[in-house]
Amino acid sequence: MKKQWHKVLQEQINKPKKESHDKRHANVTFMISPWDVPTAVRSEQTEDKIIIEFKYISPKEKTKNEKNGAIEYTIGTKSKKIYKIIADKKLLHENHGGKLKIVIEIKEKDSKEINKGNIEAITNIFKNNVYSDQILHPC
Repeated sequence: MKKQWHKVLQEQINKPKKESHDKRHANVTFMISPWDVPTAVRSEQTEDKIIIEFKYISPKEKTKNEKNGAIEYTIGTKSKKIYKIIADKKLLHENHGGKLKIVIEIKEKDSKEINKGNIEAITNIFKNNVYSDQILHPC
């Protein structure tokens, strides 16, 4: 049975980052493109796997499956966004409930395979206690 979607609030995940190199230049603010930030997340657990799915502003696109160690990804063929992560449940018992392990595995992926802004957004979701609790302990 599929679990309910949990809305992702952009302002919690996509916080502006200000950069200033010196006093003579203007401050520059960077944000992740809203198209790369999931609008919702849901998860479910089987006996040995955790399945995490992401929904976006843009319509679903063609996807391909990639595997990196104990983690499988479903990635958009054009946008390179992650639509699904399937991980061995044993990762949940390592590194603070598995959150860091999954994020580290995502960052180690070849940057050509996954959209960098999307990686940053998903990393922020895992770091946010509200969302990580919903992911790791689905209703």
